[in-house]
This record gives sequence, C-alpha cells and structure tokens, in this order.
Amino acid sequence: MTQKAMRQDIQGMRALAVLSVVLFHYFPEALPGGFTGVDIFFVISGYLITKSIVPDMGLPLGEMTKRFYRRRIRRIFPALFVMILVTMAVGYAVMFPDAYERLGLSAASSVLFVSNFYFWSTGGYFAAPAATEPLLHTWSLSIEEQFYIVFPIAIFCLYRYAGKHVAAIVAAATLALFALSEYVALYRPSAGYYFTGSRAYELAIGATLALAPKWEHVPARAAEVMAGAGLAGVVAGFVVLDESSHFPGTGALFPCLGAAALLLAGANRLTMVGRAISNRVFRYIGDISYSFYLWHWPPLAFLKYYYGLDLDPGLLLACLLVSFGLSAASYHFVEQRFMPRRGLNLPYLKLGAAMVATGSAACLFIAMSKGLPQRFTPDALAALATARDYSPERARCHYDNQARFDYADTCVFGAPGVPARIAVWGDSHGAELAYALGERARAEGSAVRQITGSGCPPAVGYARRGRAPCREYNERMLAGLAADDTIHVVVIASYLQNQNYDDKAALLDGMERAVAQLRAAGKRVIVTMPIPVFDFDPPEALARSIQRGGGGGGFPAFPSRPFFAETAQKRAYLNRLAVKHGAALFDPAKLICDARLCHLQRPGIGATYFNASHISLSTARAVSDRMWPMIEAGHTPSAAPADRSD
Repeated sequence: MTQKAMRQDIQGMRALAVLSVVLFHYFPEALPGGFTGVDIFFVISGYLITKSIVPDMGLPLGEMTKRFYRRRIRRIFPALFVMILVTMAVGYAVMFPDAYERLGLSAASSVLFVSNFYFWSTGGYFAAPAATEPLLHTWSLSIEEQFYIVFPIAIFCLYRYAGKHVAAIVAAATLALFALSEYVALYRPSAGYYFTGSRAYELAIGATLALAPKWEHVPARAAEVMAGAGLAGVVAGFVVLDESSHFPGTGALFPCLGAAALLLAGANRLTMVGRAISNRVFRYIGDISYSFYLWHWPPLAFLKYYYGLDLDPGLLLACLLVSFGLSAASYHFVEQRFMPRRGLNLPYLKLGAAMVATGSAACLFIAMSKGLPQRFTPDALAALATARDYSPERARCHYDNQARFDYADTCVFGAPGVPARIAVWGDSHGAELAYALGERARAEGSAVRQITGSGCPPAVGYARRGRAPCREYNERMLAGLAADDTIHVVVIASYLQNQNYDDKAALLDGMERAVAQLRAAGKRVIVTMPIPVFDFDPPEALARSIQRGGGGGGFPAFPSRPFFAETAQKRAYLNRLAVKHGAALFDPAKLICDARLCHLQRPGIGATYFNASHISLSTARAVSDRMWPMIEAGHTPSAAPADRSD
C-alpha cells in the first residue's frame, strides 16, 4: 500500500475511534459517548472499502469479487480467529455450562458474521449481563462483513447499468437508510443498536464520499475549517451522548458527519487537525486498532464474569494493559504475517471457507453439548440450576413495554373461577411474589392478580428515560385497581435502588400518589422494603463455592451493614409513607440477611436469588408464607412506627 493510500490522518482517526470505545468500556464515566467510536469506524470502512473496489470495476464480476474477498479474508480472518480460539480456551477453563454454551453460540455466530443478530435475539431482560459476554464486541464486525458481502456486487451492478449516476444513487440510498435508522431508533429502540439497517447509512456515508471524488477538492482554508468542525463533531459525540441518548438515527450524526468532514478535509493535504491526530503514538494505535478492538473486550468480560461488574480501578487498569499487550502481539505476530508485501502465498478463498466451516462447527458442537457440563460436579450443577428458579409465567404475564396495556389482560393466579382479591403491583421485583402468592391463594380458595412491568415502578406519572410507555401503563393499572371492587389488598413491590430509575424525587412522589389513591379507593396496601442486589450472578457464585469444596457454612455471604446503610434513606421514606397513608410494611430482606450477613443460600429456602437482583421463586414462597397473615388480618393501621416491618 502506498503512502498516499495509507493516509496518516485516517490512522489517527482510527486511533481516536478505538481509544474512545476502549475508554468507554473500561471507564464509562470518563467518556459517556465513547461507544460512538464504532460509528466512526463504520464511516471510515465505507470510505476505504469503496476506494479499494472502484479501480476493479472494469474487471468481470467474478474476478472483481475474488480480488475483494481475498483481501478481506487476509485482513480480517487471521486475527479474528486467533482471538476467538483463545477466548474459547479461556472460557473452557473458567465458565460454567450455561455461560460456555452461550459463548459457543456467540462464537459460531461471530464466525458466520451474524453475531449482531444473535446478541439482538438473546438480549432479553433476564439474559446474562452483556458486560460478561466475551464476544459481544463482534456485533460490529458482523455488520461490516454483511456490508462487504452485499456492497461490492451492488456497486458493480450500478456501474454497469447506472454509469455516471452511481454516486447520486448511493447518496439517495444513504438518505433512505438514514430514515430507516431514525424510524428504528424511534419505534424499535431495542433493535436499533444491533440491527444492520440502523447502521447501514453510516457505511453508506463513507461510500458516498468515495464515489464523489470532486468533493475531495477542498480549498486549503476551507479544509482547515472543515477539519476543525469535523473534530468538534466527533468530540461532541464522545461527551454529549450517553447510553440513554436517542441512537443511532439522528443521535449518530455528530460522530458520522464529523468523521466524513475529516475524511474530506484530509483527502489532498494534511491539515493541522490531521497533523495533531497523526503523531507517532496515534499512528501506532491506528495501526493496531483492529487488533486492539478485538482484544480490548474479552479480558474485561472474563474479569466481570468471574469477579462481578464492579471492578476496582487498579484491576481495570491492569486488565487494560494486558489487553494492549495482547493487541500489540496480535498485530505484529498475526496481522503482519498476512500483510500484502510480506504475506504468505495461500489460497485465501478456500482457506477462509474452511475456517468458517470448521470454526462454526466446533463452536456449535460446544453449544449443542450444553457447554460441556461434565467439567463440574453434580452439586455445582444443581446450584447453577437455581438460575431457572423463577416464575414459569414470566414470559406470559410480565409486561415488557411492548404489549399488554389493559388491566383486563393481566394474569390471575389461584383457585379457578375465583375473582382476585389480592393484587401485586410492581416492576420486575413483583413477578415471583405474585406467582408465589397465587400458589398460596389457591390453597386458601382465593386468587391474586399480577401487575408487573420491566423497569416500570408503580409510580403515578413517572417514566424513566427509555421506558416512556410506563407512564400510560401505570395510569391504566391504577385506574383498573381503583375500579375493581373485588381487589381488597394491593402489594407494592419495586426495585428502588435501580440506578436506571432517574429523577428519584419524581419516582418517590409518584409512588406516594399511587398509594394515596389506592387508599382513597378503599384498598389495603402492603409495601415491600428493599432487598439486597449484587453485581455478580448468585447461582454461579454458589456453584463456584461448591466446585472449590465449599459447603455448609462455606457458601458465599456478604456483610449486611453496607446494604442497610445504602438503603437507609429509602427505608425511612417508606416508613414515612406508611405512617402518612396507613399502609403496612413488609421486609423481605429479613429472610435473606441477618444482623451480620446477607446470604445466597438459606436453610429451608435454598438459593435466595435466581439472578443478581431478583429473589428466587423459593424465596418468594417463603415471603408469601410470612406475608399471608398480614393479608388475612383485614386491617391496615393508620400509623406505623419508625421501624415498622413484618
């Protein structure tokens, strides 16, 4: 590749992009919009890939595509497959079967370049935390590969049949794809992040620039201004956007148009901005940016899988240094071995096909073997099985912000044909309790109505960012409860510690208004107190303890004092709410924590949690047994002492 082809400013842009992504993943508070580095990569890729294929448009289609795919395989496959192989080996050593099964599936989807669809389809509310998926970052590589498969053939056809109108057609397609991205961001936000159609316009921006070479003839002064504006747009994306932003759609315009401006400004000269971002350090980081992207994530994901999501800054920094070392090794000993001037003379098309076939088959074998559970003891596997100890009716009866708005559609558990006289109204922390109370109600000849929604605390007029439908949902549920003469008792359950619940004042005010309106409608109200939550997977922590020889008193437990200190204000608020409105309080934490410790396993209950923040169905049954006398008492006091609980 000539010096002209290897533009120094583009290497600097690559450095900016990869550093922003890495910093966002390791220290997200420092750069909340660092994830937009991926979008910068997309624009660069669209530009460079188009530049590389246009000179071959005079060749027959078969020869053109062979040349293109040979270059892509040589560039992408070696480092990617080495990373996947090492990741699978580490996963074999440290991951439990469910996690290793998921790793096998994600590895197969990565090899087949469809991992964006895999992570999209498996990213449900109770899916494993994305931060512990070692191959999560391959979603962006899959989108690029899908672009590489379709785009060369599409451009070839356009050159054959549209001639000089190619650039205009691609520009029009870019606008159409942008409209699609905006539509998805508005109406299907859960799909927007991984959906190829949401990101295609970013690649198309780069392609449009490459197909319109006249645009690159920017006067010197204008180029300097354009470069400055482009850098400002890129940096604005880093610091203004965050994970709650409207994205991609218009939210991605800052980084994408900024990257486009930098590409145009530096097409014929090295601007001052170009010089600033193409210093020796940035050029080297740009050189290794592909390997750095590949290797920055798996070590971090493994650390979070093993030690929990809340890692010490020193440990994060050490992990980052290890990742950088692996990236440099990958660049010098893997990538460089296949560079054009010194690359091995291999049949890359056949080799690439063989790697895809054998790699996907091996990874699918691991997945079909259920993560090779024979690596662990039966007791450890039994502990892992508690991850499935949740309500069997979650999928059917738990509102997910996309369906079931009406009160009449909510589920009723208990004796057949009996109207519900008890309701559990809450966010996801009420689902297991509703089912367990329904079991108890069946034995008592009564019934329970479940009104629970993901990320929708029972607070009138409140909806956190990203959960706008919660406001209308709660209004309808409250109206239904108030008008339902068969409901006598309403149990309020919510995860008040949830960091995603922004505007805590509005949340607490909305909850108080909900309780006041229920009491005004003649309902008795029982409010549940907060429970401990964790930054790791409790079933896996139990299994890990057992696998190491733990048992009896050796099961993991954690000091209870920090939990009670962290929730003291919320507990005091709930006590005041109970006193003011004549509600009763129930404290499920008493079944999990004693004066010193909060336990992941309790005598007579078993595992207390099925994931990091939700009690198991076994614990919910114990809670329902303790709560039932309060429900049957038929009295809600008009006042509660300061420390009132069950």
